[in-house]
Amino acid sequence: MLETSMLHGQVMQTNIPTISENGHSWEKIILWCTNRSKKDGGLTAEELEAVDFMKECLELDPSKRISASQALQHPFLYSDEIRNNDDEMSD
Repeated sequence: MLETSMLHGQVMQTNIPTISENGHSWEKIILWCTNRSKKDGGLTAEELEAVDFMKECLELDPSKRISASQALQHPFLYSDEIRNNDDEMSD
């Protein structure tokens, strides 16, 4: 990112580390932000769904990234309650 900004004559300052395979995981970031650790029980089921959703939406490779219609069907957004309502409406 720094190289790209310099290419365009811009200055970039950030405290966010560059995305890499050796960077921090979403799980680790959430635990750190909420002052918890894996020893405390880790992430809840809802948090794990959110992490999966973020990973799929923010995939850098567009060919691997989730589509908008797939995102709307992801369990994080598309709950069992909505599925049940959809089933009732289609009957």
